[in-house]
Formats: sequence, C-alpha cells, structure tokens
Amino acid sequence: MLKYSIAVAELPEIAAQLDLPLVDINTTLYDFILTKVNEKLVLRKLIKPTNDLVLDFCAGKIKYRRIKGGSELIIKATGINKNKNLSVIDATAGFGRDAYVMACHGAKVTMIEQNKIVAALLTDALQRLQTIEPMPLDLIIENSLDYLAHIEHLPDVIYLDPMYPEKKKSALVKKEMQLLQTIVEVDHNPEILLQAALSKAKQRVVVKRPRTAIYLGNLQPNFSIEGKAHRFDVYRIHS
Repeated sequence: MLKYSIAVAELPEIAAQLDLPLVDINTTLYDFILTKVNEKLVLRKLIKPTNDLVLDFCAGKIKYRRIKGGSELIIKATGINKNKNLSVIDATAGFGRDAYVMACHGAKVTMIEQNKIVAALLTDALQRLQTIEPMPLDLIIENSLDYLAHIEHLPDVIYLDPMYPEKKKSALVKKEMQLLQTIVEVDHNPEILLQAALSKAKQRVVVKRPRTAIYLGNLQPNFSIEGKAHRFDVYRIHS
C-alpha cells in the first residue's frame, strides 16, 4: 500500500472530481497538493519539496522528441514508421510522453491510466494541447486489464511500459520517476497484462524494458530494438 496524503488547494471542482480534501494553498498537513500555477495543474510535494510536477506536451524535452521524428525507436518498434494510420493502445500511460510521440507521427493513440492523480495531470495537459494543436490522442481512466477485457474494437498495436523498481544508483532514477513511483504502485504482475495484450492486439504488442532486463514473463519476443538504456521487445500477432 502506498503511504502518502494528498489534497487539492483552492480548486473545488477538481477536489470534488477526485474526492480529495480541499485545503488552503499554505497547508503543511499533507505530503502533496494539487494546485494551479500559470493555468497549469501541478503536483507539489510539501515534505522535502522538489520542483512541481506538471505535464506539458508543448514544451521542454517532449518537444525535442517530436522534432527528433522517425529516429525514435518506439516509432520503429510499433511499426508507425511504415504505417502512420495505426490504432494504438498505450495500456500503461504514465506521464503520456510515449503516447504523445506516437500520436505526433500519425497513430491514433488511446492512453489508459487508472491512477486518479496522474490521470488528472494528463487530462489537464491534453486539454491544453488540444486547444493549440488537436491530435488523435485520448485518455481513458480505467484499469487496463478491465478495459482490455471489454474492448469492442481491437487496436493494431498495444504498447506496454510497466513500471519497475529502479536501482538507487542508476542515472535513470530521475526526480520525476521517483515522484511517480511514490504516487503509483508498481505492478508486480505485469506479465498478466502482457498476456491480455497478446489476446487483444491485431498486429503486435510492444514492451519497453530496461536494456539488460529479462523478457517480461520470460516470453521471448519476435525481435527487439535496443537503445542505450532501454529496449523495445516486439511480439507479432499471427492470425
């Protein structure tokens, strides 16, 4: 069980939607608060504060990833580089950055995220994005296994990036990832989600893994595409 407390500062509508306490911005009674800064929803850590967490698809590193274009390994692994009209389910949306990159290259992407705090940040980022540049990028707030169990229109590709415990000394343990791991429980049975994905994708399932990690569920993929820190294991669906 996660052990943290969170409230919403001076945003009654969001507090009601998330069923969280509504508090004054200067509270010190909680571990985190959700508030707005410059019209953007942010997650603020109150104990040992770090920078506010805000999701923004229109600036920073995510903008660079878009400019980088088709050299992105995820675009090759999903097959979007050869077919820009693929339908993709990102069943482990997280901060939505991989989903955004896929949508930038033409795929119709549906993000699935069950954590209500992460989903609130994603919703805010999506609303701002769609007013600037509408994209084929949607968010479903639900458990991925439940969603896949009742899905009617099967996607071409299902993408999985299951969160895994990071080594403390690893350069990959960035502050944002540490914060995500604080508010989201690590799924200790991601192989179940892989099996569900394999039964629902029409063309392939793509799993993002640490470069040196074992295959998820010890299930060997058809092929892998490796980067410096991660690799993408590709499972082709044979009808």
